[in-house]
Amino acid sequence: MIPFFDTHYVIRRPRERVFDFLSDFEQYWKELPEFNGSRLKTDQSPVVEGKVYWIRTEDRSYQFQTRLEVLEVEPPERFVYEYSYYPREGDRKTKDLQALSAKEGPMPWNRARVILTLDECDQGTRVRAQMQVFGVEGFFARWKVSTLKTACARAQKGANANMVRVAEKHISE
Repeated sequence: MIPFFDTHYVIRRPRERVFDFLSDFEQYWKELPEFNGSRLKTDQSPVVEGKVYWIRTEDRSYQFQTRLEVLEVEPPERFVYEYSYYPREGDRKTKDLQALSAKEGPMPWNRARVILTLDECDQGTRVRAQMQVFGVEGFFARWKVSTLKTACARAQKGANANMVRVAEKHISE
């Protein structure tokens, strides 16, 4: 496991409502510029451990899709999910696909885990977001992860601001 990022932001809303919002990707997916051009697919079941989402782009030249699985749901304190890359469906059913290795996929890791921890604070809810990556093998792959971590750190402030903006727009006070 390699820590990829560890950041925090404050959403000026009650913790229970922030948790409900952040644990349901469908509420905000289309509004975050980081996910522009992608679509989220899942069933209508509640957000519980084991729920799976598929993320695909409209661009058919992109050869991958992302499988996201909810690992932990501990309202209103903790929400954990993992994602990994798969080949685009083509003629095969999604359930028949195998996850791509770090050598085959678009990132130098086999899977990534995101941990969201929510704490009450004077301004509302402090969200700590951590990402860990797994299955990074070899010097060159570790170097790629290090380079991506640096680029991600530069973009993280903007991504945090986008999440706060979207959350505060959708969650009533």
